[in-house]
Amino acid sequence: MQVLRLIIALVVLLGCHSTTTTAFVQPTVSIARSAENNRQGRLLCDQKSRHNNNHNKNRQSLATQQQQQSDAADNNNKADVFFDGRTTFALVGGQSLLILGSIAVAALVGTPRFGLGPGFDLSWSAVGTGVLLTLPLGILAALLDLVEERFQALKDVTKATQRSVLALLGGEFKPVIALVTSLALGCVAGLGEEMLFRGVLQFELSARFGEVLAIGLSSVIFGLLHAVTPLYAILATLASVYFGAIYIWSSNLAVPIVTHAFYDLVALLFAHWTVSRLSEQEQQSLSLWKGPGDV
Repeated sequence: MQVLRLIIALVVLLGCHSTTTTAFVQPTVSIARSAENNRQGRLLCDQKSRHNNNHNKNRQSLATQQQQQSDAADNNNKADVFFDGRTTFALVGGQSLLILGSIAVAALVGTPRFGLGPGFDLSWSAVGTGVLLTLPLGILAALLDLVEERFQALKDVTKATQRSVLALLGGEFKPVIALVTSLALGCVAGLGEEMLFRGVLQFELSARFGEVLAIGLSSVIFGLLHAVTPLYAILATLASVYFGAIYIWSSNLAVPIVTHAFYDLVALLFAHWTVSRLSEQEQQSLSLWKGPGDV
């Protein structure tokens, strides 16, 4: 009966998480099409304006002034054509469902404390330890960034991440909105995913197959559900192994939750900053980019 319940839990886990993951890594193409339509509209207006100027030289100064005002408005709204607040709210809300899903799965299989585990303790010590344990992930990310130009697979990982962040936060640098969104998304994703994959799945598998196999199986599933590109899936699997090892070492799910959430927070903010430095043409190309995992 327990094995059957665990299988059912896995099905629920896969179904619950795949929807939110897809929402994050597959930004809506209509946003890019809207951006292109806006640019074409501005181009047409520019052409008409130049035509009118050629035939109405006596109104040249007025047309020039209007054109300058139009250009200023275009510059102010340049990157906002990529931003849709509904996408942001939908993603944060969807990720929040992972928390409810993990509680339901934990109740189904009888995991202690609804997936938080018997040793859960959100203390300042746990928070500090969790933050410090993001350093190895940050160092790895920095090293991969140094050699990115040599490997197309790494470029695809970066583009996939930037494309998602472009759909999530737009192309204009918005420090306050980015911080609030990244903090909310990092918290709900860190809590929801760690409850599901470490608090429930790894915990239940450990009781039946041992800790090593439990970390391996839960991490492979985690990686498959983050298969934006093949290398992205591998990196996600390795990150999951790291989170699982932290859970075994600390016996406190709060530690990997903080590590996961803080890393996501920093990664999202950094990706948003890099996207905001791209030109409008580069952002347009990025929004239409299709990676190895796209259909």
